Order: sequence, then structure tokens, then C-alpha cells
Amino acid sequence: MTRRRPPPLGLTDGQLRATDVPVAGTFYPVTQPVSIAGVVSTKSETSHGKQLTFVVVNQTVAGTTVLATAVTAKKHKILGFVLTTSLLGTVKFTDDAGDLIGPMDVAASQPFVLPTSIIPYQETGVNRALNLVSTLGAVRGAMVIVTET
Repeated sequence: MTRRRPPPLGLTDGQLRATDVPVAGTFYPVTQPVSIAGVVSTKSETSHGKQLTFVVVNQTVAGTTVLATAVTAKKHKILGFVLTTSLLGTVKFTDDAGDLIGPMDVAASQPFVLPTSIIPYQETGVNRALNLVSTLGAVRGAMVIVTET
């Protein structure tokens, strides 16, 4: 049986790496994503009455990247992502209390897709940051989160 690759979603890997994502609006430094191991940029849109945040992940080295800082009285919920690593390694998501999604083995340069869903795959605790933790390979890609109570 031969498996066909799904059609590309939006931007290609090369376009994601070469393009800055513009961000507009009022910014509050305490609640904006920051990065330790790489670059994170965001864009917000409203869908089905929810404020979605599109996070572009561009780690320079494997390690921990804060995707969304803690927001008072709110949780960050993972709705989907497409990620790839520069080397064979693992990717997991954590909050300040521990693992949300345990280590997932990801092959080098092979996209790993969690299709977007209206039901969150996982969520942080209240008042906790959302982190991506990688081993061996740097992670690049994009994800969709919603921050709400």
C-alpha cells in the first residue's frame, strides 16, 4: 500500500523560514510570547468567536522555547500544529507544572502534523506558560492556540 502525502497547508517550509509574520495591535510585554531557544512570532485572528493565536516556531538550537507566557486567570489550549526538527529528536509540550504532552519522537525534516480542532488536544493550568521542549534537533513550524478561561 502506498501512502500519499497530504497537500501542503498554506505556507511551505521555505516560506515559513524566510518570512517574518507581521503582528499588529496593543501589546503587553508580560503576556507576549518570549523565546529561550529560538524565535517565536505570533498573529491573532478571531474564529468561531474565539481569539486564536498563530505561533511561528523557529528554534535555533534544541531546548526550551516559551510559546505563550502565563496570563492571569487563563489557560493556553493547543488546537493544532505542524512541526519539523533539524535532527532526529523528541518534542514535548509543558507548562510550569510539568508535561502536557510527553516526548514525541520526530524524524529529521519530516513534518509532524496535529490537525486543527475545535476541541483542544491539551491545555496548561491556569496562570501557566506554554512551552515547547526539544531534544537533539531544533524545531520549526507553526501552531494554533487559544487563550481563555
